[in-house]
Amino acid sequence: MVTISSTFVATGCAQRSQVLVWSTRGFVVYASAGDLVVAKLRKNEAAARILSTTAAHEAHITCVTIDDDFIRSGDAQGNVAVWKLSETGVLDLLSRHDAHPKHPITSCTGLGDSLTASSASDGRLLIRRSAEKQQELKFGSTFVLCTAFYRCAEGELLLAAATSNSKVEILYEENEEFKRGITLTGHSDWVRSMAFRGDSDGSFICASAGQDSVIRMYKFQNEQHIPAFDPSELRVRPLKLEITPKLVFHVTVEAVLSGHEGWIHSVQWHPTLNRLLSASMDKCLIVWEPSDDGHGVWLEKVRVGEVGGQAVGFYGAVFANEGLRIVGHSYFGGIYIWHPENELNPNEIIWLPEPAFGGHFSNVVDIDWDPSGSYLISCSSDQTTRTYAPICAGSGHAEIGRPQVHGHNLNCLIAISSSTFVSGAEEKIFRAFRAPKTFANSLANISGVDKQQIFEEELSEFGAGVPSLGLSNKAIEEGEVTNPDDIVMGGATKEEIASLVSNPVDLTEPPTEDHLMQNTLWPEIHKLYGHGFEVFAIAANKQGTIIATSCKASQTDHAVVMIWDTKEWQRRCDLFAHQLTVTQMDFAPSGKYFLSVSRDRTFAVFKSESDFEWTKVFQSTKSTGVHSRIIWACSWSHDSELFATVSRDKKMAIWRIGEDDSIHNVGVISLEDSITAVQFAPGLTADGKYALATGLDNGTIQLHTFDLVSRTFENVKNLDRSKAHSRTVRRLRSKLIQTERLFLTGLTSGKVWKWSQMRHQRNGLGWIQAISFRPVHHAFALGMSSNETQMERADLGLNWAETSRYFKLV
Repeated sequence: MVTISSTFVATGCAQRSQVLVWSTRGFVVYASAGDLVVAKLRKNEAAARILSTTAAHEAHITCVTIDDDFIRSGDAQGNVAVWKLSETGVLDLLSRHDAHPKHPITSCTGLGDSLTASSASDGRLLIRRSAEKQQELKFGSTFVLCTAFYRCAEGELLLAAATSNSKVEILYEENEEFKRGITLTGHSDWVRSMAFRGDSDGSFICASAGQDSVIRMYKFQNEQHIPAFDPSELRVRPLKLEITPKLVFHVTVEAVLSGHEGWIHSVQWHPTLNRLLSASMDKCLIVWEPSDDGHGVWLEKVRVGEVGGQAVGFYGAVFANEGLRIVGHSYFGGIYIWHPENELNPNEIIWLPEPAFGGHFSNVVDIDWDPSGSYLISCSSDQTTRTYAPICAGSGHAEIGRPQVHGHNLNCLIAISSSTFVSGAEEKIFRAFRAPKTFANSLANISGVDKQQIFEEELSEFGAGVPSLGLSNKAIEEGEVTNPDDIVMGGATKEEIASLVSNPVDLTEPPTEDHLMQNTLWPEIHKLYGHGFEVFAIAANKQGTIIATSCKASQTDHAVVMIWDTKEWQRRCDLFAHQLTVTQMDFAPSGKYFLSVSRDRTFAVFKSESDFEWTKVFQSTKSTGVHSRIIWACSWSHDSELFATVSRDKKMAIWRIGEDDSIHNVGVISLEDSITAVQFAPGLTADGKYALATGLDNGTIQLHTFDLVSRTFENVKNLDRSKAHSRTVRRLRSKLIQTERLFLTGLTSGKVWKWSQMRHQRNGLGWIQAISFRPVHHAFALGMSSNETQMERADLGLNWAETSRYFKLV
């Protein structure tokens, strides 16, 4: 029996406000595409890590709120779901309803598991208690941007709704119906977030954050508790909110906070202290506190942020761990965590950054192991490539480098050695990168690997930086690192100068998000020109001596496969077979054959006379090719005897190559959805069968065995959309484990590796699988054994990347 456990997931946060919350159970919950991600902060030696992802919505999630342990999420198609968060971090679906059909949800909040208020671009505010009890409100031609509930000391329930005319409507409940009370004015732009806080005297404050860079605080006081008015005292006439004749609130402006220089996207109150946290696009998070004189003056207590030159600002932030952590998320999907220098002192004003979970914030399109299996590298349409490695101290994996921060969406990559990879983006060239010394030293420090054994060649560069208005990473030699103190730039501050200067260093622990963005680049060593359109796919032989590349094509001349020499970086030959885009390629492990599949529904097999001389020995036709739709992926078996092709027509075909180079179909299986990825295991199972994994368009992953003698398939295991991915699987990668110890890799937006003992038996199979997914920003890895005694699971809560995953199968 095969069992699977997730060891690492990595994924970034959605690029919008109101999508990250903190639970008093100790979890951070945030949105990533259509997934709800549950993460745990660092505790003692255990690294911060992602625990699980839940395929919550078909469309992208637009807002997430929490009340006690009840989480509400809304998506871009108008659906609202209510979840219960368990003590172990598992999300259970309580209800789902189509609140605003085909209209993106702008806000959803509620109390308990029944009362929900949602708004959308259709202009409606829908208050739902059950399917039969719903109330609909409209505010003229405006629509609601955010909402917040508050139950005052007298038991009355209020609802604040910020509308697109920059006003805040206060509604009160009467006989389970909400009625409009008063309108709060003052903001000159949209209000993006509101938060209530009550005082011991029964009064309470509503803080609102606006795109006018201002926070306004409105104080509500019970009329019965207000001291008698002194005619000689100058006061502003308050607004009156009359709920009942005996319950009247006086509403005044408590304070106006004007410390941000950009749009403010979120405000949240400290769980125990009278402090307010705000997040802004000016790259700052500020903790506000009232002055000691008690005259309504609020001052900055703490200011954190000022992230590197690549950053644009923050979409939101929350207090966590009873106020002992600040967790923020940025425009680029990164997660930031700060803690006070002295956690025993609640008045600490110095807060320090710490490593966090994270990953791609857009579709992960390709993934690969370095040849030694020491780290994983992924690329995404978020225009970055990222490396993940295990952590020696503690448990899990972490992102340790961001070799490429590009100006175009990335399409593919391949690691040709532990120190070199080649990537292709939405441009006509491929770029080759070489690891700097700082990466090798950091990998050795963090993962405990032998860098002399992994990096066989001498690494000369110290790091890399990106010139202004450039796309090519420029090498930085040791001694060239510039001290920001030595730079003079008209009117620029030291912090502003530092944000533009790369400062690569040898790391001893996983880096923070701002360090990753700016100081972990790899130098670009070569560009490969030749293709006439945007490059699409790349493959390398086992030795890494040659690579094959392809580009988007609508005719035969452009559907060429180019063969390159990785020593001299020269184009050596061209292979012609297809009429449309070559979607994927694979070299046989023996190096004797090369396989390509295409949009034209055919595959072609080439035979090697030498590294740079290839002859086409077979190309499928409509009558021999089995597939009737685009062929998405292909994979060779470990012994180079079989290869698999998978297609949009939901079929997987197994082909055998004979001694005379003839190709025969030996098996076809149909699955329930389009198959977009396939990968053979690098060995036979204990009973002599081939094992392979398929990734589907709906995000699920299926494990199969194939018996060549009987030519039959057996479905071994299926991973549903929550255990695998909620969107298309783009790539699967496998790695044979032949050592006495197994490095478990996991990415949970920042997880770690841990050693696990492994005993091999004859014909025993141990493999790790890496899978990347299209629209979910997921990558995924599997470890599998045909015998339950071959692996001892390390119960380590490992983490991994918008989403990368590692799984261990035993």
